[in-house]
Amino acid sequence: MPKHKNNIIAVLDLGSSKTVCLIAKIWPSKQIEILGVGHHISQGIRAGIITDVKLTEQSISMAVDAAKKMAGEFIQRISIGIPSNNLLSSRVSSEVMVTGCEISEKELNKLLFNILDRYNDQIEVIHSFPYDYILDGNRGIESPLGMYGNKLSADFHIVAAQTSTLLNIANCAAKC
Repeated sequence: MPKHKNNIIAVLDLGSSKTVCLIAKIWPSKQIEILGVGHHISQGIRAGIITDVKLTEQSISMAVDAAKKMAGEFIQRISIGIPSNNLLSSRVSSEVMVTGCEISEKELNKLLFNILDRYNDQIEVIHSFPYDYILDGNRGIESPLGMYGNKLSADFHIVAAQTSTLLNIANCAAKC
């Protein structure tokens, strides 16, 4: 019976032509050893959109089963690549007033939450990161923690996707 290990990762790519599962081991030296690869013709998915749940589930199951068999490993979790044509990428800004206080994680979180509040239930933020902090009009601040000023701003890069698309992909993978 295959064993589960914490240093084993699995990834799934749902392409329009094929579905691929890769299982790898990450060694303490950060080297990656490919243990198993499975692929199957994609069915039920077109241009990154699931068009038939049952067919997509079959493609996922076949690819994952082949990779597990080759690797001889148990998969507890799997990371799923989201097709780029389903992703929304944007740059947005946020600002907070910090007059009279030392900038802490609390203020940095406020900047991010101001942005996240702009998104609705139909769009899911997958990843976000600040790429520029501005303190009182001065750009290029790498980390404003511990600084003082009046107005703190940040430019963020946001990667998001339609919630329904993510739920459909997750649902198909969970059923497998």
